[in-house]
Amino acid sequence: MKEINHLYHFTDRFCVISSILLDGFKPSYTSEKFGERNILVPMVSFMNVQLRDVGQNEVVDYGSYGIGIRRDYATEIAINPVCYVYENSIVENTIKNLHDLSIVPQIIKLAKESILDKVNSDKKILEFIKLKPEPISEVKNLLDSISKETSPELIDSLNELATKIYENAYYQLLLSKPYKVKNKAGDTRIAYNEREWRFGYKELGYVMETDINGKKNKDFVNWKSKCKPHFSEENYRLKIDIENISHIIVKEDKEKEKVLELLYQNNEKSVIDNLIKSKKLTIGKLTELKDNAE
Repeated sequence: MKEINHLYHFTDRFCVISSILLDGFKPSYTSEKFGERNILVPMVSFMNVQLRDVGQNEVVDYGSYGIGIRRDYATEIAINPVCYVYENSIVENTIKNLHDLSIVPQIIKLAKESILDKVNSDKKILEFIKLKPEPISEVKNLLDSISKETSPELIDSLNELATKIYENAYYQLLLSKPYKVKNKAGDTRIAYNEREWRFGYKELGYVMETDINGKKNKDFVNWKSKCKPHFSEENYRLKIDIENISHIIVKEDKEKEKVLELLYQNNEKSVIDNLIKSKKLTIGKLTELKDNAE
């Protein structure tokens, strides 16, 4: 059975390829939409596609430059395939519920700090805080059961439990993507065809468009306005040894020499030459590589 044994990261700028070869991949927040909820997810993204399906008017068109890595190596460093979900599916509804679960620690913290002394059998937490969208019934019942008479230890335990559930479910959110998406022109396309894989960053967290009160989240607006990559710090970079890079895709013939110069800067020349000679590393234009693609 024929397999696609490589993952590719594409870009429309040669300078990005240069940066990756010198410093590694740098993560950014990427916009996703689940139902009516807009979200920013931190990641480095790859596509498990055949090179014949890359280019203008093809399945994948993110630019004429790319870095390819071996799929088996990707699994060793926790790069995972995403789960594609369609609208109103079981998985998409689960993702929506995850957002509701993330509300619990925030509300309990807010209640302890400012409103818990006002909460009693007649006045519930959610009478002081209006949430948009409405929380699922399980979350509502839990929050409404807390009052100033509730044991502080129990409140802390509930908060720890909700936080742990949220943390354990984080990667389900990170590794989910809508089956259909819209491009910048507003046209619908089938994202499923891209066979996306992701390297995620749990410590960075995701960013919702609105806060617990349904108001615009300033962090969401700020990140959306910033140029990518969003994170250049050393500890966030995904570095791939040259031995695990299979393809370097350029747009112009003259850029092949520039790539070699970059590789020789950080590696033994004999190592690079041997990788190319043994065909473990291929440097070329997309149009050339398509002829020999798997």
